[in-house]
Amino acid sequence: MQKSISRRALLLSGTFAGIGAIASGAASPKLVSDANDSGGSGPGGAFTLTDGAERSLVAIPPSDPRFEEMVNKHFPALIGDQTFETLKGVCFVLHNKQGPAIHAHELRWTFTLASGPFSTNLSSFWRSRLAIARPVNSCPRTAAWKVLNEGAAALVSPFFTLTSGKSPRQQSVDWNKVISRGALQQFLSQSLPQIKQTSITIASAVYDDYTVLDTDNGRFARGLKKQRNTEIQLAKAVLKKLNDGTPDPHLLGAFNRTYNSPRYFGKRKQEIFHAARKNHARYLHDVLLQKGRDKLLKLVSKQAQQPLTRFQRLNASI
Repeated sequence: MQKSISRRALLLSGTFAGIGAIASGAASPKLVSDANDSGGSGPGGAFTLTDGAERSLVAIPPSDPRFEEMVNKHFPALIGDQTFETLKGVCFVLHNKQGPAIHAHELRWTFTLASGPFSTNLSSFWRSRLAIARPVNSCPRTAAWKVLNEGAAALVSPFFTLTSGKSPRQQSVDWNKVISRGALQQFLSQSLPQIKQTSITIASAVYDDYTVLDTDNGRFARGLKKQRNTEIQLAKAVLKKLNDGTPDPHLLGAFNRTYNSPRYFGKRKQEIFHAARKNHARYLHDVLLQKGRDKLLKLVSKQAQQPLTRFQRLNASI
């Protein structure tokens, strides 16, 4: 029976064996996909999510000849890289073959080991953040920015994501960092020799025109919508406080109380709301503390003008 892997299960799976086990040339796992590209047949074909007319998003596995062609064309920095060759079995090329730019997507990965299959969903962003300015301390992927332009390709894996159109320097990968950066990556790097199959399903793609193609009954889009709207509502509340003359120390205290509030456990919708509110409060706190009141006022004024997010789900087929 297929199961979803939890963070706790990953943490209990054992200690990271180190990049040396990967770089030493462990066998790359065989790869198949859940579905075939249009007109394809048999296992190992590409997975295509389409509305049948104007949109087509394709996940191309290494077993498909187009994979090597697109890697050589768009990601030349990886040619001849031995660590990439070892990880290639758990990589796909995601090609926005037709349609507007994509702001966010979620992929469902399934890995089959001797002990059985497990699945996990990985999305293209960490925050839905509305911020027009770059984050203060870092620059996480956000759904406010395009992750895949029309016609563009991305090399996706549980370890890293590279997008076409970047310079060779931007396409370089720190293997030690990506392989050990989280519990999932550590678990998979240990398990590479035991992975018999890797399959992928495009769970959702959110386009530049606020339309959605998905195979998850709108679950991902609803979560993204909730996050974005929570951030808009918080920005409006902060803007009112600023206009009312609330002193900076009071604002900083309010941000801290929100961010440090206990994590909410319960219905998914409320979990998303509380998490988004905590994360955005921390971000606004940093803007006020490091950039000042004027910068915060300018930022939340722009965010508060954003209309509440609404998505239109399109009829998708695979």
